Amino acid sequence: MRQIPLGRPSINKQEINNVVDVLKSGWLTHGQYNLILEDQIKTYFKVKHCILLNSCASALLVSLLALDLPKNSQVIIPSFTFSASANAIVLAGLKPIFAEIDLKTGNLDSKKLESFITKNTSCIMPVHFAGQSCNMTEIMKIARKHKLKVIEDSAECIGGRWKRKFAGTFGHIGCFSFWATKNITTGEGGAVITNSKRLADKIRIISAHGIPSSTLQREKQTKPWLRNAIMPGFNFRMSNLQAAVGVAQFKKLNQLNQRRRQLTHRLTKKLASIPNIITPLELTPAHHVYQMYAIRVNKINRTQFIVNLKKHGIHASVHFDPPVHQQTFYKQCAKTKLPVTDELSKTEVSLPLYPNMTLKDIDYIAKIIKKIIPSPKKLTYTRLKDFKTIFQKQGAYHANPKGFQAWFLKDNYQAIAKESNPNDVVLDIGCGEGCLGKYLKVKKLIGVDYSPAALNLCQQLYPKVYDDLLLGDLRRLETLFLAKKSFSLIICSLSLMYLIDSDLIKCLQEIYKLLKPKGYFVFTYPTVGPLRKGNKQAAELQPSVLQEKIKQVGFTITKIKPIVPFISKKTFKQYLKSKKKMTLESSYHFLGKARK
Repeated sequence: MRQIPLGRPSINKQEINNVVDVLKSGWLTHGQYNLILEDQIKTYFKVKHCILLNSCASALLVSLLALDLPKNSQVIIPSFTFSASANAIVLAGLKPIFAEIDLKTGNLDSKKLESFITKNTSCIMPVHFAGQSCNMTEIMKIARKHKLKVIEDSAECIGGRWKRKFAGTFGHIGCFSFWATKNITTGEGGAVITNSKRLADKIRIISAHGIPSSTLQREKQTKPWLRNAIMPGFNFRMSNLQAAVGVAQFKKLNQLNQRRRQLTHRLTKKLASIPNIITPLELTPAHHVYQMYAIRVNKINRTQFIVNLKKHGIHASVHFDPPVHQQTFYKQCAKTKLPVTDELSKTEVSLPLYPNMTLKDIDYIAKIIKKIIPSPKKLTYTRLKDFKTIFQKQGAYHANPKGFQAWFLKDNYQAIAKESNPNDVVLDIGCGEGCLGKYLKVKKLIGVDYSPAALNLCQQLYPKVYDDLLLGDLRRLETLFLAKKSFSLIICSLSLMYLIDSDLIKCLQEIYKLLKPKGYFVFTYPTVGPLRKGNKQAAELQPSVLQEKIKQVGFTITKIKPIVPFISKKTFKQYLKSKKKMTLESSYHFLGKARK
């Protein structure tokens, strides 16, 4: 049976020859290859200083110590990371503050970052997840505003860029890892880069027992045995053997990263049509180097999914479950809830990825995943044809040309769009596959939906329509950290049908909080029977009753407008089976504004 490990280093004759050269030289500790690799890294990143170390964990620790941050001050990091990031902060006598991430990238959410800054914050440590850089433009802007230091944890992002600038070169210090599964490797190893001579000198001293000179340097002196420690330090140095491997590896960095991109683009294309699989999103300003291929699984037993892959020789894993703030030692540091972090840690799956994989390996992985997660059955040609004919007569519009999701009525969306204006900042609750968004010509548009699959499809179909897409439950909008009073228009389409009584009131109250003074809303409330058949209480909620509940929360209704209802494929199939006449009752748009 074919076996595909999670990762595998790309080693060839050059690495082996370099190691043999070191062994024959007899100089195994910090030596000549260290100097060569440091020069390679400085030239590549166009920085003034590079210090090789035995790990990225060590790099983070000595970087924090070199910055001389106030004792017990706070360092902001994501909880969605390896514990080494937090360990370094604690070992440096500082306190980690766990900030929220962006679900689509796994990186720090720059829009929420400032809410975690306090008067005791001294540093931000963004972690570039899986090969994609954080939004360093915004993070550095926030850091400068609050006069904070920035250490970039680029363990998983060597060669990755944000707006053509390398990850690791934005902050005061950048740290990299050369562990076995990283984009390049020295077995174990890490590096620090900086443009500050003061920081570089101090990092070298701390990482070499507190002694300013290396053994290699002292060998050229008259008294090489003189070693004067000017401060306490560690032995965090990289060996000449490791550096020899690194020199050969670094020459191939761009080539290896390009191969990773080639493989991931093929796999993403193969997985796109498989339901409940959300493939990695590469942001437009970023150059992703895919240290990992991190997917999200929706409505799937993740453990069983990974077990089933292993049965077919595919060795997948998970990052990072539990996230750091849920781990025993760090629970005491978790001051706020991190729902997005929790969500990603429970749904992320890392599939195998390494440059020596073949295209046949990629195709095999996609084939097995498709086998494990079968595609939903589609309507037969006859039914689809009948369906199309009926809805075309009603002015129907099909959102997805592939016939995958559902049919929507174009007139509805055009009617909603007429209620907006170009300067609106709009929240589209229940955005689904994004069919409404394409009709809105507004200043800013944010979509919310409870379905990861719908958001993923929305991103694929309309990548430039929505400014942001958020996964969230209609009943718990506050968990999305949406700013209060930030929207001039809120559209809640086809979603209020699921809510009754207290849930409905709570939802309306949350929407009210998000509207600007004199902001306005459009609520769509279907009354067509089949859509609400399964909820007797909801079916009894007539437009007049809903109208009172809307007013009760604090809205002023300016107009109630009948519309043609939404009909799903499932509903249509039920009509076909029953052979009943299809009746399209009127649903309603409630239009109005907040009384503020």
